[in-house]
Amino acid sequence: MNISVVWDNDEKTILRYIYGKNWNWADFHTAAKEAYQMLDEVDHRANVIMDFQNAQLVPQGAITNVQRAFSTRRHANINMTVIVGASANNFLQAIAGIGRTLTRSGANDWQLSFVATLPEAYTLLGQQNNQAKS
Repeated sequence: MNISVVWDNDEKTILRYIYGKNWNWADFHTAAKEAYQMLDEVDHRANVIMDFQNAQLVPQGAITNVQRAFSTRRHANINMTVIVGASANNFLQAIAGIGRTLTRSGANDWQLSFVATLPEAYTLLGQQNNQAKS
């Protein structure tokens, strides 16, 4: 599989999808099922990082598959999702916007942010987590 799903810290508060160079939508759907199983095993909310730094292109069928992803009920333990990857961000933002527009229910429940690097994602999540505690 060209997408790995890992806990990014020992506390299991960050779940990271790591996209390989030649990932496809079947890989994505398999990874999403794996991630949901992992989230079922914790009793707290977790942030998600979608790490596209090593991915090249988004495969054909992006709009349909993103719409399908937004149509799926968000796992109760997902807090914020951060998309990482400088070269893909404009395209991914556009696809996410189209997917949200085409999806009638639930799409706006997803908190999405876009950053260029992993350190930026960790900084954003640290700020977000600190705001949640105040």
